[in-house]
Amino acid sequence: MTKDYMMRQILLPLLKTTLPKRADTITNKFLYSLVAVVALFLSTHSCLAPALTLNQPGHYTLGEDITFSPLAADSIISIESSDVTLDLGGWSIIQGNATAGVNGILIAEGLERVSVMNGTIRNVTGIGIVINNLVTPQKNLIIREILFDGCQSRGISSTNVLPLL
Repeated sequence: MTKDYMMRQILLPLLKTTLPKRADTITNKFLYSLVAVVALFLSTHSCLAPALTLNQPGHYTLGEDITFSPLAADSIISIESSDVTLDLGGWSIIQGNATAGVNGILIAEGLERVSVMNGTIRNVTGIGIVINNLVTPQKNLIIREILFDGCQSRGISSTNVLPLL
């Protein structure tokens, strides 16, 4: 969520409904400045931007870059359901801080028919995509057109995958 979006769509309408109509100009300027500081804080801190969990089958497409700044090791997106297509739509998944052990996408154990495609995983301190326990190629895992940029550990890591094509 960008600072501009938060100001225009969330905080300013709230402020306009709570300010008295005849409040003096100095008070209004102070309150608008306070809202700008709060919006900047909220847009750069992870307390309001939790990781995304896909736990239902479906086709998911990003509409903008996702920047995630976790306070502890985590994954930015966790896929926990079979029959999921995650199309990054040309957008990026970005780690916005230096917290150690943050992965881009985690594909949970035992899933089938999972696709991740068309985007960038950038600046994660862990692994770009972690694939857990997909034992046979019949599980239909597809990873296509993904750019790994600045992944500190490696781009893709898998456990018990035979073979990864």
